[in-house]
Amino acid sequence: MSDNTDLLRECARLSVVNSELIIDNSELTIDNSELLIENLRVKAETMRVKAENLRLTQRLNQMNNLARGMYNDFKLDRPNGTLIENNRESLELKNGGTIYFVQYVDRTGKSYISTEGFTPEGDIAPKLYYFGYAVFFMVEELVGQGFSGLPDRFLKLFHQNPKFLKYVVKEFDRMMAMDYL
Repeated sequence: MSDNTDLLRECARLSVVNSELIIDNSELTIDNSELLIENLRVKAETMRVKAENLRLTQRLNQMNNLARGMYNDFKLDRPNGTLIENNRESLELKNGGTIYFVQYVDRTGKSYISTEGFTPEGDIAPKLYYFGYAVFFMVEELVGQGFSGLPDRFLKLFHQNPKFLKYVVKEFDRMMAMDYL
């Protein structure tokens, strides 16, 4: 009988050890699950950051392409004489800053557009190279405000400058097409 008692004691001891191991295993499973959930959160955040970086890279590429295109198209179109400011329109940007579009006329009545202002990304100097940036930010802001085309105040400003207006309309088309994708 003593062998039976010893076996029962050993069986009880092993049962307790087994129960402790089951509890430890359950705790490790819970810890593992929590780590898997945290890992999924980190992966989701990483994907969100990558998507935002891609969006910003595409935005920067579009801005630079527009700036280069407008620069190349307008570099031979600049006036040599004295200009008089004829009209000025501004646009407040929701992220901060203001862009100004200024219409100048020369002594023959030919109209020229200039851009200036500042954005969260930097200044827009009244230089030819910044045309594309100004148009990009203007269209982005107007689309963000719900416009699908130029408000009348800008149409009046740009109507004497069809080449400039062509770029604005083209940028609106590009932005509106992105909204549908």
